[in-house]
Amino acid sequence: MLKAVIFDMDGVLIDSEPIHFNAVVQVLNKHGIYIEENYLNRFIGDTNENLWKVVISEFNMKNTPEKYISEQIESTIDCMMNGNYSTIEGVTELLEELKLNDIIIGLASSSPPHVIEAFIDKLNISGYFSKWISGNEVISSKPAPYIYQEIVTRLDLLPENCAAIEDSVFGVTSAKSAGLKCIGYSNPNGHYQNLSRADWIVNQMTEIKLQNIQSLF
Repeated sequence: MLKAVIFDMDGVLIDSEPIHFNAVVQVLNKHGIYIEENYLNRFIGDTNENLWKVVISEFNMKNTPEKYISEQIESTIDCMMNGNYSTIEGVTELLEELKLNDIIIGLASSSPPHVIEAFIDKLNISGYFSKWISGNEVISSKPAPYIYQEIVTRLDLLPENCAAIEDSVFGVTSAKSAGLKCIGYSNPNGHYQNLSRADWIVNQMTEIKLQNIQSLF
């Protein structure tokens, strides 16, 4: 029986991957490093920590991941706060339908806590979420199952009563490994993520209705 739906944030609630990646590019350019257009695609759904560990190693950069993450987050939040962004089409309607039907709503994102807060506040959707969690709060974020195990625990539920909505192979792997049903959203900015482990794959968030989610259980 479905009791909760847990959303990923980047690429599910908002098309924010370009915002995050533009912030990384700005930081790299600031330090004299220029990358090819598709270089960052492999990090979709990953944490900033993992991204910068790889980038620092590959480009022999001299500062710590924390230094570059701080610069990236500042750029990301500045872009979000000063831009005209909205939820992906269909998201607000789905959140409202779940709320009206007493389905618990959670959020599990690899983004840092203050980025999550900034984004959901800017989008005026923070009130829909009973609990949310950042990948920074678990020992290893997606594709490991820990972030979903932890949010299910915080919601005082069992994995078999929860569904996740994800747009990346990392996210789908995390949710399925934790024992949740998973809907894969094939975001056009996802650069052909392998969502094959998902229980159901959609091309538009508008396709997802409560009745469809319940049919997975």
